[in-house]
Amino acid sequence: MAQLQGCGRIDLETAAPDADPRCATGPLFAPGGGKMFGVLCCHDRHGRRVVLRAFSGQYGGQWQVPGWVGPVHDPAVFDALTGAADPEIKRLGAAIVRAPAGSASRRDLVRRRRALSRDLMQRLHDLYHLVNFRGERRSLVEVFHGPGRPPSGTGDCCGPKLLQHAATNGLVPE
Repeated sequence: MAQLQGCGRIDLETAAPDADPRCATGPLFAPGGGKMFGVLCCHDRHGRRVVLRAFSGQYGGQWQVPGWVGPVHDPAVFDALTGAADPEIKRLGAAIVRAPAGSASRRDLVRRRRALSRDLMQRLHDLYHLVNFRGERRSLVEVFHGPGRPPSGTGDCCGPKLLQHAATNGLVPE
């Protein structure tokens, strides 16, 4: 974190004049700021040490930043799914606020928004496929052992991103 704070950005592999302003670290250190970061030390097939870095979810609206492990899903498909559903979810949310409390119309709007959100979450979960160190591929839903479906953001944490990258790139964690 000291390196990030000292540089003022997370795109450490980018020359300073070409730095992306979305990668600035100022928001991390502001009141109420923060982000989960993870590091995984590995060895490649030649025994060389490799240090992987990841951030949870997106950083500055970006799924991928040079020098950082990417997501375990296809960002374009994720963005297409959310882009198609979000306007309707937000429209229903605004209509719920305007509907009279306790009314049948409000209950119907809540039911419709809940169903749409649940459908979107299921389709998003279906994008996540994890590969273990034996090369076995499983969906996020298959590896989740909690009750019901995984919570939102489960596959976007640093741990799955780091382990997925190591497993699919022949790296062995220390």
